[in-house]
Amino acid sequence: MIIKEMYEKVTMENPCGQAVFMSRLDTTVRSLIARYGKKYVVFRHQVYQRPVSVEDEIPIYEEYFPAILDNILFLTGGNPDRKTDYVQEAEDAYKSVSKALLRGVKFRDADYPYYADNVRF
Repeated sequence: MIIKEMYEKVTMENPCGQAVFMSRLDTTVRSLIARYGKKYVVFRHQVYQRPVSVEDEIPIYEEYFPAILDNILFLTGGNPDRKTDYVQEAEDAYKSVSKALLRGVKFRDADYPYYADNVRF
C-alpha cells in the first residue's frame, strides 16, 4: 500500500503534517492487526514496521485502504461518521481477505471424515 497516495487524500480534506499523519497511520494499522490478527492484515511472509517516510510502502492488503483512510480522517477531523465508516469498512475488508485466504482450503471434521470421492464405506 502506497502511503503517499493516502497522505494526499487525507491532506485534501484535513491538512495535517507528515509526522502527525504517520503516527495516526501507525496507530490505525496496529489497531487493525490487534483486532483481526496479522495473518488477515499484513501480507504473508511480511513484517509490519512503523513507516518512516511518506515514500515508504506498507505490506497491508489493499482492501483495508478505505478503512485506514476513514480512521485517519476521523482522528484528524473528529467527524464521528468517519469512525462508523471505519468500523464497517474494516469488517468488510476482513471478511473479504479471510474469504480469499480460505478459498480452496478443505476442512475436516472428526465426526465427518473426508473421503476421496465423498463415498462412505
